Amino acid sequence: MVEIPTVRFFCICEKAERNPNDGSWSLHNIYHTAYLPKQFDRVEEMYAHIQLTDGIGEAMIGLKVEWADLANPKRNQLVDRIPLGTINFTDPWKVVSRTIRFAEIPIPNPGQYRFSLVLKDQALQGGEVYLRILQGE
Repeated sequence: MVEIPTVRFFCICEKAERNPNDGSWSLHNIYHTAYLPKQFDRVEEMYAHIQLTDGIGEAMIGLKVEWADLANPKRNQLVDRIPLGTINFTDPWKVVSRTIRFAEIPIPNPGQYRFSLVLKDQALQGGEVYLRILQGE
């Protein structure tokens, strides 16, 4: 049985580095808006940092990326599904943190993109981040 975890923190950033001495993470350039070159169709590399609690059992967490039409959500378009791996929850009171690197994310057009944490295609409450992609010079 899997108890659905609660998202305590979720962000998308340009780079994440782990301190080998104490295991802490440094998150660099947490994204809200990104400027990409004029001729682009994908982002080479990004990181997701998540903190989850209240889960029980093993959960296969994924990331769903959609082009988001904020005025008409029925027009949203799925861009990619990225498996983030299995997380084993042994204690619902313990915070489980993961930082995941993912690469070659398709970004077909400038606009708003929604990154959603999912468990078996079910969006996790609080696990949604919007990233605005603008076309640079």
